[in-house]
Amino acid sequence: MKETFPFSLPQSSSAEKYKILVIDDEKHARMVLEDFLDDAGFDVLKAENGKEGLDLIQQENPDVVLTDIRMPVMDGLAVVEAMQDVAPLTPVIIVSGEGVMDNVISALRLGAWDYILKPIRDLEVLRQTIHRSLERSSQLQFEKSYQDHLEEEVREKTARLKAEVFAKEIAQRQVEHEAYHDSLTQMGNRLLCMKELEKIHLQGRTDHYIGFLYFDVRSLKNINEAYGYSFGDTLLIYIADRLYGSIPEKTKIYRMGGDEFAVFLEGEQEEVVYLANSVCDSVKQPYQIGNEAVNVSFAFGLTLSSNPAIIAEKLINEATFAHLQAKRNAAGNVIVYDDSLHKKHLRRLSLEKEMPTALAAGEFSMSFQPIVNIKSQSLYGFEGLLRWNNVREGFVSPEEFIIISEENGFIAELGEWALNHACQFWKKSGLAEKGLTLSVNISSKQFRHQGLVSRFHNIIEGSGISFDKLVLEITESALMTHVEETARKLGDFRKHKIKIAIDDFGTGYSSLKYLSDFPVDSIKIDMSYVQKMENNPKIYELIKIMARIAGVFGMDLIGEGVETRVQRDLLNQIGCYLQQGYLYSKPIPEKDVVGFCNNFTQKF
Repeated sequence: MKETFPFSLPQSSSAEKYKILVIDDEKHARMVLEDFLDDAGFDVLKAENGKEGLDLIQQENPDVVLTDIRMPVMDGLAVVEAMQDVAPLTPVIIVSGEGVMDNVISALRLGAWDYILKPIRDLEVLRQTIHRSLERSSQLQFEKSYQDHLEEEVREKTARLKAEVFAKEIAQRQVEHEAYHDSLTQMGNRLLCMKELEKIHLQGRTDHYIGFLYFDVRSLKNINEAYGYSFGDTLLIYIADRLYGSIPEKTKIYRMGGDEFAVFLEGEQEEVVYLANSVCDSVKQPYQIGNEAVNVSFAFGLTLSSNPAIIAEKLINEATFAHLQAKRNAAGNVIVYDDSLHKKHLRRLSLEKEMPTALAAGEFSMSFQPIVNIKSQSLYGFEGLLRWNNVREGFVSPEEFIIISEENGFIAELGEWALNHACQFWKKSGLAEKGLTLSVNISSKQFRHQGLVSRFHNIIEGSGISFDKLVLEITESALMTHVEETARKLGDFRKHKIKIAIDDFGTGYSSLKYLSDFPVDSIKIDMSYVQKMENNPKIYELIKIMARIAGVFGMDLIGEGVETRVQRDLLNQIGCYLQQGYLYSKPIPEKDVVGFCNNFTQKF
């Protein structure tokens, strides 16, 4: 006995059956679906590829389309995309295997209504899926018809009442509402925020503080990618509801755009800060959406003002700046705007902007700090150190401009300039012929750049200095990330006879295994250890261990930051004869290096 499909949906006036189009390049799959759908009381149309299916869609206007994804001529994704133009209200259900879930997700984003995995083990699932799609399609068509009807009515009434003042006022209010409100959450938008803040400015209130809290949903992008944009929109609505429940009534809340919100707070300073933290604590709690429990991360920036002359744009800019600082520190707490931080930020932006022109204008230079061999009482080499004498700011600390150049991507160009300049100087000054080593630092960000080895090889070869007199200093932490890539690059440098030194040794997280595997020639004891060992026996014991490690692996050991004779002697006692620091010399400007070498006075 055949089962009938249990639909309560209204049939057409001619009692036609619902038409289902099956698009699948596998004949067996089409036959199975046809048998089931026919038994369920549907008219079944069949197509063996997307192009044939699209033609049937335009000719037969089916009520539901079931389509595979991988097909010749035109695949299921193309069908879904094309249907958005030719039949946007016709449900399209993906019927495909588990191995193409990425394509299924793509199809859903293009406009597919639902999906079922092949093989279909439970036909009741297919029955229910079609049932839901037909109900939804019927509802959408009804809504469209009703919307068309309403729009027609509005047009007719507008034409009839065009001259009447009341109709004009109603229309104006609607336009203003849409212009000043977010359609998803019905909160005020950025325009309304600016407008209302200006009203507060005009009131000139002096009896309390105002606070402007600006925050965003940091994890919304990942949530959208994982669950879909409809889920993300639902989350934003939940956040809006959570906001209204966490603050006093009549507090003004705005959706500033995308995943960004703002809250206007008033009261005593402590009260405003307390309210801001309450908002933070409330919205950070997990969200239960359907069957999913979602943890959401935020970044909060707050600005406070007791000045009656509030400037809306300034208030928003300050809160936005604090919000950006919150995104950088990633702690999830409220960051309060601070003028001093803003000034530092403006200085940073200015330096970042000036870097390329400063390099071209010759503001960057190299200084060189000697490395001495106290055993042979001779010069061993120099470490090249990059310096920036900014025409506006004066001397800029390397700790400052190196970080900026790493963040804005200029470090590669700056680092290559430093290497090329140092090598050219080493050759022209004759220091290369004296057998002195030249050490140059590589930033961790620069070390990750593709083609680094070949570019460095070309620079060194072009300068004419011997490869084995060049030492590239790389920090310990930089070497211990992406170890396979690190080992490959170090091996390539070794093939060119370029030496490698681990800089700031002891401040990172070295593994003895990697030290044994990596082709490293020397380790440099970080100056923080050297300068503490006089008064801290435990630190000195650690340095002894470093010396033994260097001996086991056949590496040179260099002590950095040597400033006293006691430090010199302690290092000498454990066989650390290569030393560098102010005891011997501060970094020397390029023009004075040759003179220093010629008049070198041993300080042993």
